[in-house]
Amino acid sequence: MKCDDIVKKSILEIEKTVGTNISDIYKSNLYWSQKPYNICDILLRNFTKPDDVIMDPFMGSGVTIIEGLKKNFNTKPIGIEINDYPIYLVNTLLKNYDIDDVEIHFKRLLVCLEKINSKYYSVCKCCEKSVILTKSMFEYKEDHSKYLTKVYYSCDCCNKVKEHKPSIADEYNFHKNDNEKFEYFENIDLLADSRVAVKEGEKLYDIFTSRNLSVINDILAIIKDEKYSELMIYSLLGIMHLCKITDIKSSSQWPLWTPKRECIEKNIVRIYEKSLKKTLKAIISLKKEIGNGIQKQDSFDNLLGVNKSFLIIKKATQFVDDSILPNECVDFILTDPPYMGQAIYSEYMQLYQPVLKTAIDFKNEIVIAKCASRRKDEALYFSELNSAFEQIARCLKMNKYMCMYFHDASFKIWNNIINIMLNNNLIFRGIAHVTKNKNTLKNIVSPKKSMNGDAILFFQKVECVNNPPQNDEQLEAHLDNIVQITREIIINNSGKATTAWIYDNGVLEYLINNNLLNTISKKYKDLTEILIDIFPWNSQGFWTL
Repeated sequence: MKCDDIVKKSILEIEKTVGTNISDIYKSNLYWSQKPYNICDILLRNFTKPDDVIMDPFMGSGVTIIEGLKKNFNTKPIGIEINDYPIYLVNTLLKNYDIDDVEIHFKRLLVCLEKINSKYYSVCKCCEKSVILTKSMFEYKEDHSKYLTKVYYSCDCCNKVKEHKPSIADEYNFHKNDNEKFEYFENIDLLADSRVAVKEGEKLYDIFTSRNLSVINDILAIIKDEKYSELMIYSLLGIMHLCKITDIKSSSQWPLWTPKRECIEKNIVRIYEKSLKKTLKAIISLKKEIGNGIQKQDSFDNLLGVNKSFLIIKKATQFVDDSILPNECVDFILTDPPYMGQAIYSEYMQLYQPVLKTAIDFKNEIVIAKCASRRKDEALYFSELNSAFEQIARCLKMNKYMCMYFHDASFKIWNNIINIMLNNNLIFRGIAHVTKNKNTLKNIVSPKKSMNGDAILFFQKVECVNNPPQNDEQLEAHLDNIVQITREIIINNSGKATTAWIYDNGVLEYLINNNLLNTISKKYKDLTEILIDIFPWNSQGFWTL
């Protein structure tokens, strides 16, 4: 099974590129596991031509959709997504705006925000001038009430941020809104789930201070009837994870997590002002790279023959049948399917639900979720994922390609993933390692078994797949080959390699092409169980010779 030239070319280009999403467009809002736009660009350049229909069946933040509309590609993107939050982000960005007029309305909004900012009023301890707090630190008492421990602000009498003990007036302002009712930001019951740090009986208001709830409510009251309210809401959504109670470094992994001590309340107005500026930069960049005349369509038929046209389908991918998208209508697919239970997106969306005022489809999310009200296990995950790829493969034209992000150390999981692809006539053609600048917490805590970076798998749709039988008797010989492949990878990588690098640069491809995943998964959980007695593991997180 040999990679053709287009796959080889793409793999070489990707492996020379450090994946990034640092751009004015993608810095304007937060989305978890957002995939690098420069890697997307490589794939679009190699696998598409103008007017091709491309699709991302798990759209997320819409990188594939946005990049596909850019002038240098000019494709017709289709995004499929179950959650309202990412759909709102993409739809808002891809509107046609009068930039000068947006800027005028944003400046007016900034004036209104200064009135709200008075809720963070304080007095400088040095010069006794009025100041606005940038953040406040507090602790919890045994009865779960809060008390201030420090306040932070800048003042003209000093060029640095000042940190002081709170005054009686600071404490009063902190608690002033404790009994306020918030008309525009509704309290909701959160799903209890220890994996996203939500306790039984916890409500959304519990992860905010009352002052910040009041400020959010005031902002929503101002912007709800504004001409560019969608952009103003977009800017607020982008900072919701900072509006809630956070830690000193704002380093919380989960959007619903709050610290137990040294809790921080940030000045939302100041953060929101910065977010508005980021949003303005994003739409300026989009106008430059796509231009005016972007057209959102409501059906596949309307997508064809119209320049700068895109389609977003709000539905679980497993239910997108031929009444919605016809058979073999897509020229190229680039997607990032849900990774088991690593990101429980629908539960994350609870943070944004009161702003968007939309329901969340917990039932049809393809995920492993263990909270009592969901009970979505691994068997159901793979069953639903297979149903989704039945529809995905149905839409893809014969002999065309699908590129898919997926990364895991488990042989069993890889076996399931590859079997799903084979079931749907998607044949493996290659894999590329995507290097990232940033490590996840798992990479840091458990480097030996974690998969740093990311991987893109290349699949091609064919008429039928001949799946050779498993050969359990040959496993020992194959293990020798795996060890030899690993040795060559380490030698070719200056004498060291991460677990992910070894998987992505030879071992996984060998296992797939020799139909060994099922056999090897019966004896070994992952590659580290094979390598541990053969190759040294150093303190820097590399296998060596």
